[in-house]
Amino acid sequence: MFVSSRFVYLELQKTGTTHIRRLLRENLGGTTIGKHNPITPDLLDGSRVVLGSIRDPWEWYVSLWAFGCDHRGDLYRAATHDRRMRGHGWRSDARRAAARLAAEFRRRPEEWRRTYTDADDADAFRRWLTLVLGDRLPYQMYEYGAPSLGRLVGFMSYRYLNVYCGRAGDPGALTRLDSYEAVRAFEREHNAVDLFIRKESLEETLIDALHRSGAALTEAQVEAIRSHRRLNTSSRRRETRDFYDAGSAALVGEADRIIVDRFGYTSPLAPAPAGVPAPGFVELARTQGESPAGAQPA
Repeated sequence: MFVSSRFVYLELQKTGTTHIRRLLRENLGGTTIGKHNPITPDLLDGSRVVLGSIRDPWEWYVSLWAFGCDHRGDLYRAATHDRRMRGHGWRSDARRAAARLAAEFRRRPEEWRRTYTDADDADAFRRWLTLVLGDRLPYQMYEYGAPSLGRLVGFMSYRYLNVYCGRAGDPGALTRLDSYEAVRAFEREHNAVDLFIRKESLEETLIDALHRSGAALTEAQVEAIRSHRRLNTSSRRRETRDFYDAGSAALVGEADRIIVDRFGYTSPLAPAPAGVPAPGFVELARTQGESPAGAQPA
């Protein structure tokens, strides 16, 4: 996370976090504390606005896969390495270690490797997506418990819940959720984010969120944010809709419906409705109560 005197920015993977963090550091200053980690209780005292970033789930999966095709990312490393029989934590928790070992046996690294071939191969992407959303992720990617959150929501939603609704010091909260209704209620109650930055209009939503948080941006800083080159892009050239067929698009829509419904995203295969404006710059996660310190109503 990135912490300044006025705001905290929580970093959901593959939502422009590297770019946003660099813009914040260069234009406003602050401190980086970890990466992709949930907020600590001491930062929830109301003195800072909590920012987060979000992205269309269909784009998110294509981006994550294409990143892996360039042999980058924690999912690529966890999914493609040779199976390990040791190092699962037998001494500390034998039952959990057994579940991890079983998950390791189910993982087929050679099958994963075949999906990470060409960042423009739509068939390879759809095979990869089936692995990701078919309860076959490496155990390192999900907290395998009883029940597993990975059987209730998609991988993007899992990471969304972990980063934005988790609290440092309570890693087991998510594993106690046992139904989608419980997940939805948990997200509404525990989401720490006040203002969301949308990846599809990143620079403008970031500027808007900073203004709302009370940050005094100069014209030069606004221009610097708008003109800065983005980082951590993959090598793919095709558009998002080119990677999906009806089945794979529906798979994402169902697995990550908590994000789809909350932010109004639509399948890339759906026709664009005429006369509908682009999504608003900032979404407020909180639907009740007072605005956070420094934030203005949407």
